[in-house]
Amino acid sequence: MRCALAERARELIDTGDGPLAPVYGALLAAPQPYSAYNWLRSGVSAAILVDIASGALALTHEALDDHHQPRAANYLRQILVAHGALPARDDAIVRLEAWVGARLDGLSSGPQRALLRSYGTWWVLRRARQQAETRRRPHTPTARAKTSLNAAIAFLSSLDERHKDLASCSQSDIDIWITDGPPSAPEISDFVA
Repeated sequence: MRCALAERARELIDTGDGPLAPVYGALLAAPQPYSAYNWLRSGVSAAILVDIASGALALTHEALDDHHQPRAANYLRQILVAHGALPARDDAIVRLEAWVGARLDGLSSGPQRALLRSYGTWWVLRRARQQAETRRRPHTPTARAKTSLNAAIAFLSSLDERHKDLASCSQSDIDIWITDGPPSAPEISDFVA
């Protein structure tokens, strides 16, 4: 079975010195060669690997992010990162960046949207990235970032309902929001600052 696996792997991804060489080596060293052979034969993520090996798909996180079969692409990403073919990245930050973009794109246009975009980009995401760099955890905490942005959006919406904007907002308006607003209301402190 190891010979068949080696032949199949050579056909599909080549054995050269390229960036996929560690993946090729890992396939040949698989403790269950039959499983590795079957994966190469019929695995959806193996088909994506073949596209990368042939040059039809770039060997980048972005190419895998955009793939039409995200689960298979993410599985392959884990393999590629584990074997050094792709650099490690913080997927929680990538998901947070996408969430912030989608959340802000869903808002009506206007000066408050621009203000929220600046806050989301230059404060919320920047702080999350800094925390991800300094905290070596298996998962980057992103809940606070989402809560902060959602609180800022809700606060500006409440000001809109009262026909006010941030420039005309007083300390009294902020105090009322923190007292009467949702449980996340105090999270506007860094937005207001």
